[in-house]
Amino acid sequence: APEAPPQAALPISRLTSPAPSYVGPPAMLDPSKTAGASYRLISFLELNHFIAQVPAGACLTAILDCSYPVVPGVSPQQNLPPSFKRVSRGRVDYRKLHDFVSRPRFLELPPLPVRHTPQFQRLLSFPVCRLHCFCACKLQEWDAELPLEGTVQGTFTWAFTKALAAGDFQCTVRQLKEALDKTTTGLKEHFQGVEQTPVLMMSQSASLDDTVLL
Repeated sequence: APEAPPQAALPISRLTSPAPSYVGPPAMLDPSKTAGASYRLISFLELNHFIAQVPAGACLTAILDCSYPVVPGVSPQQNLPPSFKRVSRGRVDYRKLHDFVSRPRFLELPPLPVRHTPQFQRLLSFPVCRLHCFCACKLQEWDAELPLEGTVQGTFTWAFTKALAAGDFQCTVRQLKEALDKTTTGLKEHFQGVEQTPVLMMSQSASLDDTVLL
């Protein structure tokens, strides 16, 4: 997960054609493996604009298994700004990362030309729909990946799926959040390097008693 530049809107990466995820220093990236790869950056201002267009009465669930999961303008109580100062990570020793069972995932993405968010999308507006946004971690934390059930996968995605399955995929937001916290706590106790804390953000019209819609 690359560091966000100072005071810049946090982008979300979306792969539009096959591109590898890779753990290691940039110098070790093999250019031959990224030929033809492309992606688009979507600022959280744009995400806020998309969510704001969902009508009242509709239910929307957002799942962000990424670092810097700061969705701006969710509600007056959770009205986070769309930009933030650089989060200090310190020096990363990639050799030591391979010695941990859990580790952060670094996506090596080719640089794109600078594209600014359109002016009409820069004004924040609170969603009128019932929005439940499940985030992998706090702003100052890393979301990790683990070898679980025979494959390496995101800690949050695995914990979220297990928590949802525990409720037979028919549960309230409150039940899912409690199960997600319990599952994540268990991972913290058993694996070194899992230090993330799931975050739930909800719009004004949303409730913990709403049914999770996926």
